[in-house]
Amino acid sequence: MNLASDPRTRQCNGTATCRAEVHLQGCFAFRKPEPRRSAILTTANELINGQRAKDYGDAAENFQRIADLWKPILGTDVTATDVALCLTQLKVARLITAPAHSDSWVDACGYLALGGEIAQRDKE
Repeated sequence: MNLASDPRTRQCNGTATCRAEVHLQGCFAFRKPEPRRSAILTTANELINGQRAKDYGDAAENFQRIADLWKPILGTDVTATDVALCLTQLKVARLITAPAHSDSWVDACGYLALGGEIAQRDKE
């Protein structure tokens, strides 16, 4: 069987959007179609709990560091939750101009998830 011509396969490029249940010869992967909404959420999850967490450390600490830097510029107290909301709105503003830009949808979901976690921590 020629995997390249099988409609159930596509070339695996090693990204989160090309995940597969089983990888076979030549980096081709059989995969079930994934709804776009699931792909966006899965990618956001993989980023905030994977490479970005490794690159930037704890999100709450990072967002608080950003908040501390924004405070003198804005002239008001800023919380880590405020940072998550502002970064989300940055992505929303970009999506108004380019609604098909999938990275902005992914990033917005990531910021909302992190903000929800931070807000819950602050409540406890």
